[in-house]
Amino acid sequence: MSKTKMVVKENQILVDVELIFKEIEDAKGDWKKVREEFRKYLESMKEE
Repeated sequence: MSKTKMVVKENQILVDVELIFKEIEDAKGDWKKVREEFRKYLESMKEE
């Protein structure tokens, strides 16, 4: 069975917590960087 990792809506991104933690680990603990990346992604989705 597949697992939904992320759902993008007009004004929000719903993300699996495991994905968030993985992104923070990949960013070497820089959660502010991860937050900014998700904000940029949401903004890019709004433009489409």
